[in-house]
Amino acid sequence: MNSTAKVGVVAPTAVLMQGRSSGGDGEKEKMDLSGGSCGRPHDPLMAAMYERIILLEQRAHEQDIVVENLRRKVAELQEPKGAGTAWAAQEEKLVLRCCHGLFAWRIKDFSAQLELMQGALSRPAQSTPQMLYSPRFYTQPTFGYRFCVRLNLSPRNPGHLSLVVHVVRGDFDDILHWPFTGRITLEMVNQRDFPRGENLRETVSVGGEGTPRAFSRPPPDGQRSTINPRGFGYMEFVALADLEPGGFLVNDMLVVKVCVEQSDRDSSQVRG
Repeated sequence: MNSTAKVGVVAPTAVLMQGRSSGGDGEKEKMDLSGGSCGRPHDPLMAAMYERIILLEQRAHEQDIVVENLRRKVAELQEPKGAGTAWAAQEEKLVLRCCHGLFAWRIKDFSAQLELMQGALSRPAQSTPQMLYSPRFYTQPTFGYRFCVRLNLSPRNPGHLSLVVHVVRGDFDDILHWPFTGRITLEMVNQRDFPRGENLRETVSVGGEGTPRAFSRPPPDGQRSTINPRGFGYMEFVALADLEPGGFLVNDMLVVKVCVEQSDRDSSQVRG
């Protein structure tokens, strides 16, 4: 995201203007529009002209900034495919930081993903379970917890999908209260009848004594893993047989919504 630079105001230097002759010798009268020590001209008309000049200079400078930002965007769009994806990646990163814990995960080409999951589950000795992880998002732009969502076939019942959240290492972990406390909502969106269709939704509050270890602080810097290996969610969130009849699978895509709300304690203060 481009930021507008702060516009500095610089007073114009002394300007010579045609005036009356002071003594008949034709010498031009000098009028200093820099305003001397007080910074503004004393004559009301000159003061008004001075303020107008400054205003026009500011507007011109701001327009220069806008034009430069647009020029950069055009240049990025004209870059070869692959080179211009850096800007899109930065934009996505900003969205994930500023979503305030409300995130929609679009899982495209689900049939191919499901085939991989079923194939891995049928050969447990030869491969690890196939799991899908969402992009990682924050509950707040500053002093927020970082989470992601995991989707996989239920190991207890392969005819169901498991939906689980994980705490992920974030930028503010060392000053946050642990374990995480708050409320989490997981939702499978009925795309066919949206927005009046019935979504599949589960909400749970966590905190206090007996908080699951899944909400403990994730591995700190220096360790290879960045995610708390313990997840929290539902082993049998939705049956595969209900995906299409329920309107959850449309155009080979699932949409999962998650809302993570940290408690008032964690929102208003950080650990000192």
